[in-house]
Amino acid sequence: MSYKRIIILVALAALCLSLFTSCKNPLPTNEVTETPTTKDPHEGMVQAYLSDGSTAWIRYYENVEKNDLLPTCFAEKEGFIEYSDPRYTATTGIDVSEFQNEIDWEAVAADGIDFAIIRVGYRGWGQSGTIREDSEFKHNLTAAKAAGLDVGVYFYSQAVNSAEAVAEADFVLNLIRDYELSLPVFFDWEEVENNPDARTANIDKSILSELSLAFCRTIEQAGYRAGVYYYQDLAYNYYNLELLDDFVIWHSEPNSVPRFYYAFDMWQYTYSGKVSGIEGKVDLNLKFDRVSADG
Repeated sequence: MSYKRIIILVALAALCLSLFTSCKNPLPTNEVTETPTTKDPHEGMVQAYLSDGSTAWIRYYENVEKNDLLPTCFAEKEGFIEYSDPRYTATTGIDVSEFQNEIDWEAVAADGIDFAIIRVGYRGWGQSGTIREDSEFKHNLTAAKAAGLDVGVYFYSQAVNSAEAVAEADFVLNLIRDYELSLPVFFDWEEVENNPDARTANIDKSILSELSLAFCRTIEQAGYRAGVYYYQDLAYNYYNLELLDDFVIWHSEPNSVPRFYYAFDMWQYTYSGKVSGIEGKVDLNLKFDRVSADG
């Protein structure tokens, strides 16, 4: 091997090493906390960081993958957050509904957006819980695909039992049956804040895993990939994350760095992003795809 070639190979190796080590700084002490005796009140728990930087004891799942994203690999650039880590590719996306009104999807694509998660429909907050199609769904799905974006969909759920979750999934399947999706169909159950009359106001949220399983299994039986959207409170306090391990996870945590303890596939990092082709605010997301298991 020539001397010149050796120098080139050494330089390339140094560059790769610098890319990796420059952002190898994990979240502080976000690790399993051992408990000394069975009498410890935190047995089976782990101390994890919350989005505000404080800590809390959460349920520890030994077999659920942990968040290994490195905080020093995140950087803000022109209103977007980027992630540079040789173990992952990270792409930027938005999630939209009729609240964004008519969208210029060519302008969205030109602004560097790679994918979109589009609302198919929703169940109303009222006691009747009427299911409705999002008024911009068909336009958004067709135009986003035409602009070259990868596309998935979500349904905003207010289900209170498994039968309702299955009905929501069937509603979604009826609307997407003529479309090919490159990204999953997401179950998005959320609390209705400051509304004691909402149909879900007094629901026992411990059944959320049951609802998500009913929805996702119905979606996957029809040949689509299914996923679950959640935010920190629901994930830590109500969902059984072991039961969701087979589905794509979309985690919402408005922040500059995601501090969620467990692994996720997509991160919704702001509700107030600005993207060309959209008037007003829009949610921004990063999708993480692992390049190598040997990071």
